[in-house]
Amino acid sequence: MKKVLLVIFFLSINSSLALNWETEKITDDWEEETRTLIFSDSISPNKPLSFPYSDPLVYMYWDCDEGGFTMRNTANNFMDGETEDGYNLIKHDVKIDDKKRSITSYQSWNSEYLALDWMNRAELHSANNLIIRLNHYSDGYRQYAFDLSKLDIVEGCD
Repeated sequence: MKKVLLVIFFLSINSSLALNWETEKITDDWEEETRTLIFSDSISPNKPLSFPYSDPLVYMYWDCDEGGFTMRNTANNFMDGETEDGYNLIKHDVKIDDKKRSITSYQSWNSEYLALDWMNRAELHSANNLIIRLNHYSDGYRQYAFDLSKLDIVEGCD
């Protein structure tokens, strides 16, 4: 019985779907600026990745001050990109409530952060689900699912 409870506990912690969103105020002491960010839960890809990316840290946040989503993914070995001066433009697909679209996201070289700033507030107010599909070098396509039903940009950014 203890093993069953332990397995249920670990499954609930390491979910493949981000359910909750939390607002945080981040202060940059040097610049003397405070930003408001709304963070998702950490999630896992729909299929495991190979070593050394087998246990990536993945979450998203909404930047209330600048607008737009940013995804952090420590398995940052993405394919389907164009190399520019100091950054990559990553081409990939997303689903918003089962509506597919192709987008291009911005990633600074060697960064774990992928800027998805094409998303505007109007699209998110009525959306319940966002799935991001990324092509990882040597592992192929993986999907990252975020539940937007509990994301409240208006209340969270106040």
